[in-house]
Amino acid sequence: MKKLYILVIALVGCLGLQAKDMTGLRIYINPGHGGWDSDDRNVAVAPFAQGDTLGFWESSSNLHKGLMLRELLEGQGATVAMSRVLNRTEDDLNLNTISREANEFDADLFFSIHSNATGTSNRVNFPMMLFKGYTENPAKPEDKVVAKILFKHLIENQVTYWTQTSEYVVGDWDFYPDWNNAGLGVLRNLTVTGFLSEGSYHDYVPETYRLLNMDYKYIEAWHFAKAVMEYFNTDGFTTGHIAGVVYDSRMTRTESYVQHGRDKQVPLCGATVTLLPNNITYTTDPYFNGVYMFRDLAPGNYQLKVVADDHYEQTIDVTVTANTISYTNVAMDRVRSTPPEVLSYSPMMESETDSINCTTPIVINFNWDMDVESVREAFSIEPAVEGEITFEDSQYRMVFTPNRPYEVATRYTVTIDKSAKHPGNLSMEEDFSFSFLTQGRNQLKLLASSPADGGVVHYTKPTLEVRFDNVLDAVDIRNLIKLYDNEGNEVSINLRSAKYNQLGDVYGNYYFTTASDLVQGQEYQLRIDASLSDVNSLPVIDPIVINFTAGDVRHNDAPIEDFETADRITYDAAQSSGVSTAKAVRSTSQALFGSAGYNFTYTFNANEAYAFYPTDATFAGGATVDNTQTIGMHIYGDLACDEIWLQLSSGDDTREVLLTNIDFRGWQFREARLDQLTPGKSYRVSGIKVVRKGPFFSNSGSFYLDNMLSYTSSGIQSVATSASIQVYPNPATDLLHIQSEAPVQRVALYNLAGSCVATGTEAVLDVTGIPAGTYLLQIRAADHNFCYPVLIVH
Repeated sequence: MKKLYILVIALVGCLGLQAKDMTGLRIYINPGHGGWDSDDRNVAVAPFAQGDTLGFWESSSNLHKGLMLRELLEGQGATVAMSRVLNRTEDDLNLNTISREANEFDADLFFSIHSNATGTSNRVNFPMMLFKGYTENPAKPEDKVVAKILFKHLIENQVTYWTQTSEYVVGDWDFYPDWNNAGLGVLRNLTVTGFLSEGSYHDYVPETYRLLNMDYKYIEAWHFAKAVMEYFNTDGFTTGHIAGVVYDSRMTRTESYVQHGRDKQVPLCGATVTLLPNNITYTTDPYFNGVYMFRDLAPGNYQLKVVADDHYEQTIDVTVTANTISYTNVAMDRVRSTPPEVLSYSPMMESETDSINCTTPIVINFNWDMDVESVREAFSIEPAVEGEITFEDSQYRMVFTPNRPYEVATRYTVTIDKSAKHPGNLSMEEDFSFSFLTQGRNQLKLLASSPADGGVVHYTKPTLEVRFDNVLDAVDIRNLIKLYDNEGNEVSINLRSAKYNQLGDVYGNYYFTTASDLVQGQEYQLRIDASLSDVNSLPVIDPIVINFTAGDVRHNDAPIEDFETADRITYDAAQSSGVSTAKAVRSTSQALFGSAGYNFTYTFNANEAYAFYPTDATFAGGATVDNTQTIGMHIYGDLACDEIWLQLSSGDDTREVLLTNIDFRGWQFREARLDQLTPGKSYRVSGIKVVRKGPFFSNSGSFYLDNMLSYTSSGIQSVATSASIQVYPNPATDLLHIQSEAPVQRVALYNLAGSCVATGTEAVLDVTGIPAGTYLLQIRAADHNFCYPVLIVH
């Protein structure tokens, strides 16, 4: 009979006739959950404690909506059955039982009433309809039709705030894909037309508070009834309603729970809304929702008089139409009867000599919520500083944040002139000003990096490091310091190798080792984000980019010392100063050639300090050098920034020659030119000396030496460059090109042993057959010699 009945209804509709009421319709209502049981959901909001049955529970909220819907439908002539009318454990029926009852009731329509929850910090609010089957292929097409109708009606509710309004009507087999088409239990065995409604999100706290209001729940039930009327094409209601929210026009909620849109404004509790000319009064409840409603009004014109403590009264004209809710939300302006003034401010100096961090924001608290534009105009700071003004605490608080840190050791004066006003159009009675002094440091400074900008690193899984003048704020540091290749791709690092703030309480650093070898000859960028800050919130201000090239720093020419033999170098405390401990030992932990190198360690206890490591007579096989030669050394540095000196002796003549500053981490090849030695004398390397230099990153240091070379300087006394000559590509693989304003007369390529390995008379030099390594390119042009360092890779 039910299918025939529906066909008759459709036929009547086609003939232009309309059923007058719902007589003969059978509706089954299932208020979801029940009995405050384990399958129920409680949201504790003030003033109710967790578990208080007078607070919000989905079971009681669903039941209230269901009972009001039953009253509305029965008032239109429908026959209604409900799965429960009380909120007791014994009324919380099995889901199969509920669907069986609906089937046996031969319902024309089945409603399962619920509210939703994200259960996460991502709180949202919108209705959702679920029906049996797939979204595009419902088990019964009419289920989707009526679900879409209800969604359309629920989304009309303007008392709430919807975070999205696009239609959300979904088949339960799609919504729960892991359930293998089992779907929702209450719909699984349902044979009559029906669906489940998630009317809103009850764990979105502003909505939780609204769901404590009976009239707000009535609005949802009323929209349910309207959906039934549309689906069955019955007459609508002959009366209408007025409903809305009363809230402060400017005050915002200070609670930490998530708020969206109008829900950020403070709802007014205890506001009175009087309906004229009926003279009926509604007082908003104490549950922080501001909801009011006047039900079952005859169509016509009305007025609302709205009164709230400390707010200006409002009178609003409203027109009521049959079968509709006239939504009227009322934003109330506060009464501000006294002029604005500054109650407190920061930074506040305790004495004239106090100073503040150079990134400290300026905070000014007023006695009233302020007109933001007038305060912006009234604010000034001298010397001038660019920054952003924001407002907090419902415009009671102004915050000025400088775009860049203040200048160091500078006194600033802040003024709010008396033109600043509040929304009541009263201005300050007098100007307000205060001053503060900044500290002597205003940014995080990069003190050392390995590699240095424009440098070369050894390509095999190098360790890169940056050091700063203060301890780093470690938050998100791995995303603020990153390595990129020449195509802008991020280079993977060994995450376990990444370390930060390993230098004590004075300096900050960050270092990591790449996950794989770099590509020889390729350029890379180490990028430091401008927001990288120290523990005092001082940023680097501007982004830092360190460009470098990956290369092979090994020089395979025959060494005069390979550091493979133990006990050739010792530590001499008598020739050292300011040293607690030191030693030099053969080590296999870092070896660029062969199986071992020499590890030099030291711990200083004074700022002016040095450690001396003498060599024995067998060091370098007793080889000697003179002032025409250069000594080259492979060094594994630790970025200590101390200096390594070579001691050279010829009888009683002892000289010290600077080899390098340890301003790098990892393997490098460094040279010491010996042209300061006495001509004609032969010297032997009689010792290694480490001299402490600032910045004093650490008292201790550790470096390694491997393969020492000696070679003649080939008459090239220095590496000179000229803007009029360009050499490219560098690094080179096959051809070197020389671009010169003057004609190129001759080119010659020297290895670091001083041997000439290639020559030419053209502006192109073929290096295809030259072994990979570092070379010096000598160019003769316009009767002048120029020399350029060149890296060859294959």
